[in-house]
Amino acid sequence: MKTLRRKTGFIVIACLLLPGCLHKQKIDSPTRVVSMPKSFVSTRPGSSEGAVFWETSFPSRGLARDTEALRRDNLELAAAQRRVQQAQRAYDVLRAGLYPALDCTAQFDRTRVEDLRERSTTKVIEFGAALTWEVDVWGRLRAQRKAANLSIKEKEALFDQIVLDLQCLLIEGWIENQSARDLGRLLKDQGETNAKILKLLELRARKGQSSALDVLQQRGRVASVERMQPAVASARSRSGNAYAVLLGHFPGEVVPPEDASPVLMPLNKLPTPQHLLVCRPDLRAAHLALQAADYEVAAAVASRMPRLSIGLSYAANGPDLGSVSDGSVMQFVAGMLAPVFAAGRLKAEEAQRRAEALEMLALLKQALRN
Repeated sequence: MKTLRRKTGFIVIACLLLPGCLHKQKIDSPTRVVSMPKSFVSTRPGSSEGAVFWETSFPSRGLARDTEALRRDNLELAAAQRRVQQAQRAYDVLRAGLYPALDCTAQFDRTRVEDLRERSTTKVIEFGAALTWEVDVWGRLRAQRKAANLSIKEKEALFDQIVLDLQCLLIEGWIENQSARDLGRLLKDQGETNAKILKLLELRARKGQSSALDVLQQRGRVASVERMQPAVASARSRSGNAYAVLLGHFPGEVVPPEDASPVLMPLNKLPTPQHLLVCRPDLRAAHLALQAADYEVAAAVASRMPRLSIGLSYAANGPDLGSVSDGSVMQFVAGMLAPVFAAGRLKAEEAQRRAEALEMLALLKQALRN
């Protein structure tokens, strides 16, 4: 009779666990044939051949110093760095779920009972420890840990992209300030030259060697140059304020360094797709986000399967510290939790994770086309 009960129990457990083995945990994305170009430049990822770096294109010591200050003092970069740290701590939390958890308790209970005949006081000191561990049968915890690890790499890639974007904004502000400065000096020299020519034309007009039309035209040139100077000064002030804000200062506290105008370098050729994925942090972040979303789908699928947990507890108690070990209890528990009815919550969570993964796939395709 006992053997029949054991066989029946094994059959019931096998029926509960069998659907998890047949469930597919990957996303089926539609296959699409994309025409590839005839040839690519055979530049290996990581090599500097054909690449353009701002240090060589803009050889300015002041700009290099401010670029280092940007990585240190910019508040947006500081926030991005904190997001990377949050992802790292989230990974540590999920990684801890793979290992057994040990909890210790200490309790003191003092009970006093009074009636008409007698008065009694009972004291109990108890110490206990409990060890619990969830057996990751379906890989739910491992999938969550891999998703968290990929999320760290995604946040790091996004941090690199923010650094790249802010460096571009800083260099653009520096170029605009340099251009406005050079243009302002040119307009100042042009204004002085136009004023001298105007004086000469007025002198020639008084002697009858020039017409009034020449004088009026030259006055128009002088006025035209004067009208352009406020706009150039405003552009220089605006670019200088943006430059200071990027460095984490208030407008006007930092002045862009004056240096020679940059020399434009020739554009690099089209790299290989692998090189493009390595060199562009936004593409790398989108690819990592898609992989993390795929593992989140796997974790959501595994959440619908039964969970197996093992627990071991020990408790010792006594009326005082000297006799605590007189009464002790050790208990071993192994149980299985199977979700039977959750009003569609687990199925909805799985569908949500699949929709998020498809969203990441669409974002990756869009980023590759840009």
